[in-house]
Amino acid sequence: MVWAETVAVFIGTSVGSGLIGAIVTDVYNTAKKWTRDQWKKKKTEARPGGRVRSQSFTLYGPDEKPILSWKISYEGEKEEIYQEIDLKPDDDSSND
Repeated sequence: MVWAETVAVFIGTSVGSGLIGAIVTDVYNTAKKWTRDQWKKKKTEARPGGRVRSQSFTLYGPDEKPILSWKISYEGEKEEIYQEIDLKPDDDSSND
C-alpha cells in the first residue's frame, strides 16, 4: 500500500483580508511548484514499476480553518477550495 505525503501550511497573521489573499496566492504557487518538483524527483528515483506516494499540501488561514488544498498523484492534479478569498492573479505560469 502506498500512503500520501502531506504538508500543512498555517498562515498565522491577523491582517486584512486583501493581504491574506496575496499571501495565500504566493504561498500556494510556491508550495505547488515545490510539491510538483518533489513528485517528479520521487518518480525519477523510483525503481521500475514502483509506485510513488501522492504529494499534497493544505493551506490554513489565521482562523486555523483550511483555505485550500492541492494534490498530485498518478491520477493527476486536484485542487479543493474550502473558503472563498480574494486571490491575486495566478502567477503560476509553468504547468510543468
